[in-house]
Amino acid sequence: MRLLILLLAIVIGNARARECKYNNPADYDIDNNNVLTFKNECTRIGTGNWNCNGFPSGVTSVVLPEGLQKVGWAAFERCSNLESVTFPEGLQEVGSGAFYWCSSLTSVTLPEGLTQVGSNAFRGCSNLESVTLPEGLQQVGYGAFRDCSSLTSVTFPEGLQYVGEGAFECPILFTPSSNPCTEGNYNSDACKNKIAEEYSQTQFIDLYNRNYTSTCS
Repeated sequence: MRLLILLLAIVIGNARARECKYNNPADYDIDNNNVLTFKNECTRIGTGNWNCNGFPSGVTSVVLPEGLQKVGWAAFERCSNLESVTFPEGLQEVGSGAFYWCSSLTSVTLPEGLTQVGSNAFRGCSNLESVTLPEGLQQVGYGAFRDCSSLTSVTFPEGLQYVGEGAFECPILFTPSSNPCTEGNYNSDACKNKIAEEYSQTQFIDLYNRNYTSTCS
């Protein structure tokens, strides 16, 4: 009897945890505006293909489904035509490299309930101008927004516990030319005051506890 209960639990668990991918047309619908909407039974968006191979042509917007728990590693890596993504409430994790080099993304608003943004998750999103990090977020991995050269606005939540090395390396607002945050001076009092004044958050003060090495010109 115990074995039967265990097997039923595994079957039910597998049924509830469904991985979807953009190279499987059964996992989504595309409307007349070329918006790709994943189906609600998807609890995880699986690892993508190299260079976004298999991503439907013409699609520039993706709606992730209610009930989604994780966007997997490199799920939309190098999907350079992707301009917008709608994230559902309750999403727990954006995996490493999930939107790596999605160069057409312009803004990202991550939902409450998210606890982790993986390493290099949005690295190289060169047209990304603004990012809103939600309340409850605990960790931003290393290089998460590195090389986002158009980034000029970041909203940080209270209670953020960890930001990895180089997570925001290269945004315009923190390049060496934007005094008083000059090269190698991110922990100076003047820089701290600038950050606190502009963003009304103290979590960002200790992000750059290392020497700044890139000019991002």
